[in-house]
Amino acid sequence: MISKNSIETLKNSLDIVDTVSGYVQLKKSGANYKGLCPFHGEDTPSFVVSPAKGIYHCFGCQVGGDAIKFVMELEKLSYPETIEKLARENNITLEYDNNSHQKQNLDIIKETKEFYKKELEKTD
Repeated sequence: MISKNSIETLKNSLDIVDTVSGYVQLKKSGANYKGLCPFHGEDTPSFVVSPAKGIYHCFGCQVGGDAIKFVMELEKLSYPETIEKLARENNITLEYDNNSHQKQNLDIIKETKEFYKKELEKTD
């Protein structure tokens, strides 16, 4: 499991304009950027990226979110896959928290052990 600190570090270092412009041609429009929405077909730009807020929004199909959600939705990736992809692209080292998985696995093993122990006692 990717540590929460690593995810926060990644979020803080992502530039929404850089991320989105890897997929969509954006043009500066005041404080924001505009382009054609990659989520639906359109002829006039209704897709807006706000670098100040770190979000995107399409006024045509109503999709929106941050850089992570953009890549996740566009490339049809899971959240962890998206985090790993963006970390690689931005040269950010992720830390993994394996203790939570180990504790969860131990809890499952203990519950399974207790279940079978009780089942064996029933047959006596």
